Amino acid sequence: MATPSIADTLPPVLQKTQEAKAHLEANARDLFVVNEVLKQEIPEPVKALGDVAAALERSEAIQDNLDAVADNLDDVNQALAREVARRKIAEQNLSETKADLADTKAQLADANDQH
Repeated sequence: MATPSIADTLPPVLQKTQEAKAHLEANARDLFVVNEVLKQEIPEPVKALGDVAAALERSEAIQDNLDAVADNLDDVNQALAREVARRKIAEQNLSETKADLADTKAQLADANDQH
């Protein structure tokens, strides 16, 4: 049984990272909406209270972190996509080189048989 090539095994990894990025972005958007609703619904005097203010700040920091992670994951996805393409080309070149080598070996064998 042939071992799957790296170019064949990377696309599922890329798909998973793209799905993870979409999930992170969706959560970041949801958190943004929740933060905006909380800011609008909580009266200003309550917002100024230490615990509420700290919770709102922490929630916004988490949202910023989710956005940053999604951006980093996007960079990883792009790098993975480039690597998949590069490896597919390399594997195609390798396959062609192996075929050329087999042809050359056959020609050499024929030439040796004729001498």
